[in-house]
Amino acid sequence: MKIYIATSWENRGRAESWAKHVENSSMSITYRWWEAPFADETWLSDEVKRELAVQCLRGVADADVVWILAPETGGQGVWVELGYSLAKKKMIVYSGPDRTIFSKLPGVTGFTLHLEALQFLQKWRKV
Repeated sequence: MKIYIATSWENRGRAESWAKHVENSSMSITYRWWEAPFADETWLSDEVKRELAVQCLRGVADADVVWILAPETGGQGVWVELGYSLAKKKMIVYSGPDRTIFSKLPGVTGFTLHLEALQFLQKWRKV
């Protein structure tokens, strides 16, 4: 099963940590965006920004499941990725703080804790 993990840049360490759990559960990550040079977007050229955005959306498109690790605050790309996932009719797992009305739509499975979301993915993978 292929997973795309979305969260804010500030939570990239959390994304990387949960990605390791996903991979240790015999699932794969479609795009490891936290390894890309986003830290200071002001110095990136428009061409590089475009390519990074395309890679993120491709990661969503290639995924069987999009896991939204909802950030406590902020996040710009994560909400774009949530909308894109909904438009692509992806299975969406949402965990963390309840920050958007869109997490209540059909096709979105929500959890308060990220660990609960991982356990759900592990069980779902076996079905």
